[in-house]
Amino acid sequence: MRKIKLLITLSSFLLITLFILSIVSAQSFTSQDKSLINQCKKQCSIDKKLELKSCTSEQLSCRSECSNNICKKECNKEKKSCFKEVKGEYRECLSDCKFKPFTENVTCNFNNETYNAGETFRDQCNECRCGYNGEIKCDELKNCGFTNFTISQDYCESSGGFFQRLCWGPYFGIKCAAEAYCQCGGINNFSCPEDYTCVEKFSVRGIHSQISEWKTYLGEPVGNVGICAFN
Repeated sequence: MRKIKLLITLSSFLLITLFILSIVSAQSFTSQDKSLINQCKKQCSIDKKLELKSCTSEQLSCRSECSNNICKKECNKEKKSCFKEVKGEYRECLSDCKFKPFTENVTCNFNNETYNAGETFRDQCNECRCGYNGEIKCDELKNCGFTNFTISQDYCESSGGFFQRLCWGPYFGIKCAAEAYCQCGGINNFSCPEDYTCVEKFSVRGIHSQISEWKTYLGEPVGNVGICAFN
């Protein structure tokens, strides 16, 4: 019984201490500090709205090119995943705002480069951000940040690429994407034109690179191919 009372007393003490510290902390902000924090939060909200709008736009574009319900369901899943990621970034953005008044001299070091608080930079297929707390956080970019996969069949094949819709499954039950891509890599080591990059980890129109074995229209394996993206 004494132990329970002691625990309750300690818990109450900690709560009171945290409450007092929060009041002192709030009072220590100047009006200029509070203005910076509010501006930061407003920008977080603006960015969130724009990114959520982009998620919806991508979903609609994805569904417009689907020829079956399975594809449409994948598009919906991608939208939900996109929404979840944006909301997580929004919460982190709001959390960083409290450091805004104290970030004049806050920097992050990465690969011998120095970045200011709030600054973003690329690291291969990742987008990284120097946080207001001095910590770096990186997120993998969808399709390594590439968005343009348009290419003519002649240009693809003359550069050593394999131009075809992405297909998978057994010969008598083969399934193919609605759109053709210039495929690269795989067991035949297909290549992209010089002004294109081979994206090995991709997600396009509900089709993902997680499928282990891609096929030709005749069901012949082409291996773990990537798709060519314009630089």
